[in-house]
Amino acid sequence: MNFLRRPTTLLWVTAVVGIVATGIVVGNASSGSGNGIAPYKQAMLDKVQHDQQAAQNLPHGQKDPTMSRPTDAPSAAPLGIFPFRGFGPFPGGLYDITNLASIRTSNGNDLIVYAGAMANDPSQGILIVVGHAGDGAEIPANTQKVYPSPLREGALTVTGLGSDSITFNYLLGRGGSFNVLSRRFN
Repeated sequence: MNFLRRPTTLLWVTAVVGIVATGIVVGNASSGSGNGIAPYKQAMLDKVQHDQQAAQNLPHGQKDPTMSRPTDAPSAAPLGIFPFRGFGPFPGGLYDITNLASIRTSNGNDLIVYAGAMANDPSQGILIVVGHAGDGAEIPANTQKVYPSPLREGALTVTGLGSDSITFNYLLGRGGSFNVLSRRFN
C-alpha cells in the first residue's frame, strides 16, 4: 500500500473513481427516453401534454351575434360603507382606520375613503381618499391623499354617503361632512 502514500498516485485514483461515478450517474439519468429526462418526469410531461391536447379538442360554443356588449363598466368595488379589515394601500402603523366608504361621484370617478386617526396622534382624525384601480389591481401608495380633520376630537367614522360627499362622526360625538370633489371639510 505504498502507492497510496504518494500524492500523485492518490490524485489519479481519486480522479478515476470520480469519472467512473459520473459515468454511472449520467448513464442512469439517460436510461429512459434517451433524452436525459428521468422516466417519471417524462411520464408527467407526457400526461400534461395529453391533457392540454384533450382540452384543445373539446367543442367550442358558438357566439351569439345578437348579444351586445354591456354599456356600463362594472364598478371596481361595491358601493357603500364597510368595516375596515386591515388592508389598505398605505403602510401599516401610520393610521388607525375605523371604516371605509366606497363611492361613485357625479363625474363618474370611483373612490375609496378611509376614515380614522393618525396612529402617533389619536386626537387627529383623518380621511384618506384613494381612487379605485379596478379589476382587483393594487392601488399605488402615491395616489392616496390624506386629509386631517379640522377638529382634533379623535378618530373619524364614516356614517353616510351623499352624491359627492360623505358624513362622519368624531370619536367624541360631533359630526361633519366632507366633499369628495372639492376635497374639503364642511
